[in-house]
Order: sequence, then C-alpha cells, then structure tokens
Amino acid sequence: IQYCTSRSIPLEVANKFLQECHYQLPGRATDNFALGFKNNSGGYELRNKDFQSCLGKKDITLIKTGEEQVVSVFEGFFDFLSALIVSRKVEPTHHVLVLNSLSLLNKALPILKGYQKVNLYLDNDRAGQNAVTSIKAVIRSATDQSRIYEKHKDFNDYLITLKDG
Repeated sequence: IQYCTSRSIPLEVANKFLQECHYQLPGRATDNFALGFKNNSGGYELRNKDFQSCLGKKDITLIKTGEEQVVSVFEGFFDFLSALIVSRKVEPTHHVLVLNSLSLLNKALPILKGYQKVNLYLDNDRAGQNAVTSIKAVIRSATDQSRIYEKHKDFNDYLITLKDG
C-alpha cells in the first residue's frame, strides 16, 4: 500500500491489476513481499521500494480489453497504471502491451504487427527512445506518445509530479 501511494497509484486501480506476492530469497529466512503484475507466462513482475525482479518466467503482459485494433505499449506496469490515472480511467479502453523489460521488445514486435494503431508510451531515456525508433522502423502505424510527459523520465514520473504539484 505504501509503495503504491509513493508512486501515486490509488489502491482502487492497483487492486485491479496487482497482487501482493510473498517470496524468499536464497540464504535468507525472512518472508518478503512485493507488488506482483502477472505476465503472459504466468509469472509475476515484482516491485517494492528495495527490489525489482520476476517470480517465474520473465515475459510481456498483453491485456486484451476494449478496442481490438488499437494497442498501447508501456515499458513497465507503473507507467501503464499511471496512464490510466492520468486519463481518468479504471481500466483500458483498448489493448495494452506492457513489455516488462526492453529486452523483450523482439518478442512483442510480431504481436504489435497485428494492430492497426500502436501507441508508444516508452521512457524518455536513450534506451526507451531507441526502442521507439526500432518499433517505428517495423510498424508504420506506431506513434510516439511520449510528448505527453516529455519533461519527465516516464509516465509514472509525470503522474507523481502532477500529484505533487
């Protein structure tokens, strides 16, 4: 709850997409917990203030809801949740693909080719913008939407600034 609050994610939105996952690290007897976002392989992308990892197999997350010809692409789940909050929605109005890591971009490209419109909400760092260039080279319908949060690292950083401002 505290971590969601620190990232400006209201619990009513977090509860729709995240679960509390308990895990143990090798060599430690204590039980740890983190927010878990389910991926396509049934694994969970884990986050808490001190830890970022994956429980199970690392994979992308494709959420199929609403309009089937449009997909929005995010690097991580906090950016996806931030976009929902900024747009004043509690669930997406079209498909969403969360990469969960830029290293999974090649796995996402064949899926993205099946959409008429691809909206890119990737980070405003070199890696994120290189990924935008790579996607746009393969998918003509892809548009970079990062201008919405152009003075910020990513969509979540933008949301936090809005909430603090």
